[in-house]
Amino acid sequence: MIDKKNKEIYVLWWEYLKRSERYRKFCNWWKHGGKKPLPDQLRQYHQPMWNTYMNFGDVNSKSFEKWWKSELDNPLPCPYHPYYPYYPYYPDFGKNIIDYRSVIEKDIYNIYRKLKKEKRKKPSIKELMHNIKMYMTSWEKERLYILVEFQHASIDNIVKEFHRVLSKKKKEPHIKEASRSIKGMKGITTIKKKPSTTQELQRYLRVYDCKKRGLTIPQIANEIQNSFPKVNKFEDDEYHYNPQNVQSAIKRDLRKAKKIISNVELGYFPGDL
Repeated sequence: MIDKKNKEIYVLWWEYLKRSERYRKFCNWWKHGGKKPLPDQLRQYHQPMWNTYMNFGDVNSKSFEKWWKSELDNPLPCPYHPYYPYYPYYPDFGKNIIDYRSVIEKDIYNIYRKLKKEKRKKPSIKELMHNIKMYMTSWEKERLYILVEFQHASIDNIVKEFHRVLSKKKKEPHIKEASRSIKGMKGITTIKKKPSTTQELQRYLRVYDCKKRGLTIPQIANEIQNSFPKVNKFEDDEYHYNPQNVQSAIKRDLRKAKKIISNVELGYFPGDL
């Protein structure tokens, strides 16, 4: 079940997703039943956008309030978390090896939830089993699902064997590529000052919208100052919009807004900036 105290965060997630032209194109393609081939520019985004669509739907044609109410009424575990690791999905957060028995129930709920939304009916056992395998495959860039027979060999031998398996896996080209891009894509908060986080995310979005409207840097600065009067009260000069650094500050906020839009296309919010 989604946590009602995070509504302000999900509103922002929704709004950033609405700014994604790629996601808009994906939604239009999906609404027509995916009968035409997926456009080449969307091909690499297919899996994360499919996951996002199963969770949020078409944000450009749906009401956030209607979606929010349906999520509050949903008793199943929420499969997306805006501020990981502040809302850890797994027990014993921080450990890299866990007992999968403590996780499998949530994974199955996640798969069941998506299948039910997609097919609008309860999935069969065969469908569920197939999609569990597909789900595990989709995590291959981050996880190893292995069975360890630990009673029949020494710890040293098991460690050596595991080391060989892991080393071989990490050398695979697509795994190496994923490791370069996966850091910071876990929905980690990008602002250390937690109380001002949502305000700053709102500011990035406002700067982005102003730029799309064709406003100049001074015009954007004036509108932002009027919209967020507290921005000049931050102790950190990095967040001041003053004559000395206004141009670089606006450009920085615009860059962060674009990065967040890119992150939500991959299913993370706000992500590493």
